[in-house]
Amino acid sequence: MRKAIATAALICAALAAQIYAVQAPNAVATVAPTLRSGDVLATLNADGSRRYACTLGVVVTKKADNIHTHRRRWAITAGHCFNTETVGENVYTLNPKGGWSYVGQTAARRIEDFSRPGATGTEWNMGSATAVLLEPSVIVQSSTNYGRIVAATTDYKYGQSTCHLGITTGWQCGAVRVASSERGVARADVGEGDSGGPVFLVDRPGANPTEYRLTLIGIVVASAVGDDQAMRFNPWGNLARDITTAIGDGWQYYVYAGDS
Repeated sequence: MRKAIATAALICAALAAQIYAVQAPNAVATVAPTLRSGDVLATLNADGSRRYACTLGVVVTKKADNIHTHRRRWAITAGHCFNTETVGENVYTLNPKGGWSYVGQTAARRIEDFSRPGATGTEWNMGSATAVLLEPSVIVQSSTNYGRIVAATTDYKYGQSTCHLGITTGWQCGAVRVASSERGVARADVGEGDSGGPVFLVDRPGANPTEYRLTLIGIVVASAVGDDQAMRFNPWGNLARDITTAIGDGWQYYVYAGDS
């Protein structure tokens, strides 16, 4: 039992992001950053090279209130991403000039208890979320290279075709093999750094991928133990509860916020 849990934890951490031996672009640029689901979110070493990296799943927002005078936005990725012992880390994304643009800081996270009773292999519930509080200057888009996100839903079923975006494997698709409110598994390739990436149902009205209509059903959390072609994801209903635990209630999925 403990061996299975430890194995799952190691796979989870590897997907979150290893320390990269290859040096990534290290110029921290002042270009106004743009974010969209599937983009890289990274922390940097002291020399400006990439340290840990995950994939952006979704952006959520809260309206101004009596305490905060402006709309706040959070980039949501997997709960095991970055340094899980603390918050307040600076987070960056790549910009079109090949440098890193600062987007915000880790502000909150919700992590499932890795040692909960009965947690083994692919039955292990890994519902979790890390929230990165975005700078006001960050531009958020609901489009991706594979279409536009139009909705989020808890309604997905065994056998449905689903696709995910990750910074390592890109756009990967496969059939849902496990469908429940707490966990999902699909037969799709997944790799290190894909953690946190969005998982979609895809409506293809035409041959052009940019015209696809994407419905979010969750974010990537890991591969199944010993199987890199079994992508495991935190379903939207469970993820929504994790987001509320992390940042409080009153938030909206960004595409419905009327804010750009």
